[in-house]
Amino acid sequence: MRHSFFHYFLFSFLAAMLLFCAIPVQAKSQPADVQPDNILGMTISVTGSGEVQAVPDRLQLRFGVTERNGNVQEGSAAMGKTLGKALEFLKANNIDEKHIQTSHVHIRREERYDHQTGEATFMHYALSQSFSIILIDPSMYEKIFAGLINLGINEVQEFSFLLSDPQKYHSEALALAVKDAQRKAAVLADTAGFKLGKIVSIQEGQQWQPLAPRMMLGGAVGTIARSADSGSGIGEGMALGTIPVRVDISMVVLAH
Repeated sequence: MRHSFFHYFLFSFLAAMLLFCAIPVQAKSQPADVQPDNILGMTISVTGSGEVQAVPDRLQLRFGVTERNGNVQEGSAAMGKTLGKALEFLKANNIDEKHIQTSHVHIRREERYDHQTGEATFMHYALSQSFSIILIDPSMYEKIFAGLINLGINEVQEFSFLLSDPQKYHSEALALAVKDAQRKAAVLADTAGFKLGKIVSIQEGQQWQPLAPRMMLGGAVGTIARSADSGSGIGEGMALGTIPVRVDISMVVLAH
């Protein structure tokens, strides 16, 4: 009888311990934060590109003046006088000061080399300074060009076409790039027998800087000045054209 009671007590104690140990093990086997939605599964990675042709609406002109004189102070004064007249002319034609930028003055000593004696003889100092202007109305370039040449500006360096709102065209190209990537993802999914899900990520690639059309004029006025003064020649060659603005992206999309 004593042994039966002891056996019954031992059996009950062991059963209770087994039940107590089983409870935490069962709780750990079903974590609450693991859901099927947390698994990405199949993904499709594609790239997309978009490009728009932007019509430039501004024109940047770069000019320069060079003065040669045996005396630096006299040459500087003469160059400053020419530049002063040029700036007054620009302001009189409603060119805002913020659209005018001048560079530093460069001074170069010029000599004549004698090949027979091997000696160099001083000729003069060449003082030069350049400046650029932005025309918000490109149709004014003929008037501005001819006026500056007539005032003594003796270097014509470059014409560049610009965009006043490049972000506008960048946004348009970006939208086209997204549509292009979505089109590619749809083709791949349909061909492989999948259906597209949510977009996991979109990343813009390296930005393409718009390459503005330029006219390099090499610095010499020559026939360019005469054609501008007569109202022909340079005006006929200044077609605005277009500036390509391109955007590339990469996209990852779920598929099931």
